[in-house]
Amino acid sequence: MERKNYQRLIRRKVFEKKITFEITKMDLDRVENIQKVGFGVDISSEGVGLTTDYALKKDDVLKLYLPVNEVNTNMPVFAKVVWSKQADNNFRAGLMVLG
Repeated sequence: MERKNYQRLIRRKVFEKKITFEITKMDLDRVENIQKVGFGVDISSEGVGLTTDYALKKDDVLKLYLPVNEVNTNMPVFAKVVWSKQADNNFRAGLMVLG
């Protein structure tokens, strides 16, 4: 398969920071709220690149807690997994910010 070259409409900036995230998984008889940690790769106003040891799947919705240095806090943001692939012992995912 040939991959076409493209440029993002909005450029991402390097964002090498620890990011805590939550994902809710629902089975037939229970709901499980999972909290994990990943590491940012890049960020823009529309998306985030993330690496994690948790196997994210396309269309998963995450609640990210993005670190904001200026006020020393974490800002909650919802994002949807656009793509995910295995990279060594981790997973690399592209997330689209919702809202």
